[in-house]
Amino acid sequence: MRNSTRAVWILVAVAVLACDAFAAPPDDLEALLRRLPPDCVAIAGSADASAGLAPLQPWVPMLAARAGDKLKGLTDPQFVAAAAGMLDGPAVAGLSAERTVFLLAGIDKTQPDVLTALDNLSIDHSLDGDTIVLAPDGPIGGLIRVQGGLLGYAADRELLDRILAVPDADAPSILDSPDGVALLRLDELQAASAFAFKTGWAPEILSDSATGAEALLRRGAHAVARTLRLDAPLVLRLHVGRAGTRIGFAARLPRAEPLGEAGRLFALPDACPEKGWGWMHSMADLADLHEDFLAAFDPDVAAEFREEMAEVNADLGYDFRQEFLGNLGPGWARAVLPAQDGGLSEWFWAYGVQDSGKLIRQAEALARFAAEPWEETASEGPVRRFSTRAFTIPLELAVDEHLALLAPSSDALHRALALARESEAIEPQTGIVWESHSIAPLEESTGPRMIMDARRLAERVEVELLLEGLGPQQLGAALLPVSMMLR
Repeated sequence: MRNSTRAVWILVAVAVLACDAFAAPPDDLEALLRRLPPDCVAIAGSADASAGLAPLQPWVPMLAARAGDKLKGLTDPQFVAAAAGMLDGPAVAGLSAERTVFLLAGIDKTQPDVLTALDNLSIDHSLDGDTIVLAPDGPIGGLIRVQGGLLGYAADRELLDRILAVPDADAPSILDSPDGVALLRLDELQAASAFAFKTGWAPEILSDSATGAEALLRRGAHAVARTLRLDAPLVLRLHVGRAGTRIGFAARLPRAEPLGEAGRLFALPDACPEKGWGWMHSMADLADLHEDFLAAFDPDVAAEFREEMAEVNADLGYDFRQEFLGNLGPGWARAVLPAQDGGLSEWFWAYGVQDSGKLIRQAEALARFAAEPWEETASEGPVRRFSTRAFTIPLELAVDEHLALLAPSSDALHRALALARESEAIEPQTGIVWESHSIAPLEESTGPRMIMDARRLAERVEVELLLEGLGPQQLGAALLPVSMMLR
């Protein structure tokens, strides 16, 4: 499967580099997708490559780095130039249910033109009727045919015949599969520079040959993929422009119960250079996510962690996950406050609270258990304030009936309390299981920013990530080292 996956990436890279030749209207994408079998396990492509894929050209070194030596010839400038002179329309590459690679693209040349280009590129091939047979020991073996304004490529003849045949109006396609119906929304695919879709098979991240730091990195990547359910059916959409990069992600997940009462949460001002906010059932959900990650990374480590937490719970006299973290939420917020009078920026966290008296008692027990100081410092109406410390870091805590605020100094806590009193109340989207939003600078405060909006619905998770001010050249350069490590 690894070689097939790499071949798909390189076929997409060829399409990316050849994008100046595309000129087909976006509506043609649906016609291509209607030709693909409903049991395809992965596809990637673009609706209008002439406009959409041009900005992705700086990413091609990353794709080439994952290709392996045998396929590097497909990124040679001479090969790319020849391909650029032929393709004319949307393109889709992918893997069939048998893990067979295929490519389907518009073309404005004839089969003799393709043969001439292969000769010029010294790519071994032969002709079998109307089908070009590529040498199996070349950069990519398989079959090519030009038919009805389309160029088809596949590793076997049956699949090539299938994708080039005029589709029966009643025949199911990938758009009619359960995953396709849930995730492949044509308006979103047509608006993207490029997209990728896969069903529920897990990516091959682990490698028996990896050792040392590489093995640890791969195991961590595998655990992240499992924890974030990247083994679920998902679609990824990319829109890249010179002003920034937008990434859309959606996955189909088992049904989950939506959030009930959202509780109290306040809007964070634009003046905060970094901020995040959202809702979940309680902060205990984060503990569950952490345990899922440990179990995917190393079951023995997860078992050891559970044993240690059982000992901590016995010493505390309560269940930290269920009683302490389960008491926080559903709403949460965090922010970096603007620096004042040339001083340093400070932060604060805010949490909804279901039982404020219980939280105060258990927070004090936690401080005593850690041998840290605990002092009630002041009260402001219904708000009680406390000073403590964690790992030598001073902490100030304020708690009222439904909200808890945490900050590193009395001044930061005072400013956070003012925001909580003066800012307007905000609510989550109806029907969510959880929701999360964040804004953070990627460089200096006046440079590129990351803006993320994510939500878990009953049977679907959706993420929109905007890398504002980060063009394809910078992003491609940043991703290349990661791609090299995960080869």
